[in-house]
Amino acid sequence: MLNTAFTAGTDSDEGNLNIHREEFYKAISELKSQENCINIVLGHHSIKCFKSRDQKIIQNNFDDYNIDFYLCGHIHKGGYDYDLNTGRLIPAYSCGSCMVDGYATVTFVIGDLDLGAKKVTLTYYKWLLEEECWTVGGADGRKAISGTINLILERFKNDDSFVDVDINEDEFRRFMMEFHEKVAKTSIEDANIDPRDVFDKFHNMKCNKSVDKQYNSLCRYFPIIDEIMESSLLTQIEKESIPNIVISEYNKLIDNFTNGNEIIEGIVENMFKEYSTSFKYSNTILKTYFKILVYWSIYVCDIFNDKK
Repeated sequence: MLNTAFTAGTDSDEGNLNIHREEFYKAISELKSQENCINIVLGHHSIKCFKSRDQKIIQNNFDDYNIDFYLCGHIHKGGYDYDLNTGRLIPAYSCGSCMVDGYATVTFVIGDLDLGAKKVTLTYYKWLLEEECWTVGGADGRKAISGTINLILERFKNDDSFVDVDINEDEFRRFMMEFHEKVAKTSIEDANIDPRDVFDKFHNMKCNKSVDKQYNSLCRYFPIIDEIMESSLLTQIEKESIPNIVISEYNKLIDNFTNGNEIIEGIVENMFKEYSTSFKYSNTILKTYFKILVYWSIYVCDIFNDKK
């Protein structure tokens, strides 16, 4: 429950409310571990009633601490609002009023939550004054024309875009040596090697669960990379060439995308465009090899420490 009335009570609440930031953060941060639960916040005022700086704080904390949607009132009309600025869709739904006047819409809403499928169905009902009965409808917005809004919770959407590929380890070794030979003459900067907890990196960069799945699948090939990196056949410059390519691509893309998933895919695509003509592997295999190198670089290098 969010106490939105902390500074309310004036004739100009809209856009002027404040939130007790420390208490809000203290309360909502306890939900960090509740990734498998459906988390709903209730409040009287809509998020837009707060000052713009507090709106951003509320939205970012909803995103960071596993809030799935927000239910509110105050505006005396049924409707919805979708925040698209946090990287994850976090909808807010407002109920109408129980008072008949020249402004309010007399509505109520019934929610049907499917815990297994992680889906929500909201059905609005409005009071017909002259007919003196209830009917479906009453919420503003095109998505609510039928009176029913269906929502698949963003945090639980499945991403099946990645198919686990069981690669040939000897072939991957050959690719690594070929790639080293290809990039050995590339102009590079010193690599900043500084390992971090990779799953904290994925969380901070707003990666979805498919990234964890990909990483867990592909990290089993890291020892092959380490084996080659430790080889006495390579100079120090040659050993740093591959991570520097990934770091360079990361720095190019960090400000162009809203989450880590897009950045990883962007790095792989850029590497593929640059080097695909130098190898005879299939496109699928080559992109998989590049993705292994990207994940390995995320693990060993000082990248993906930013927050989206």
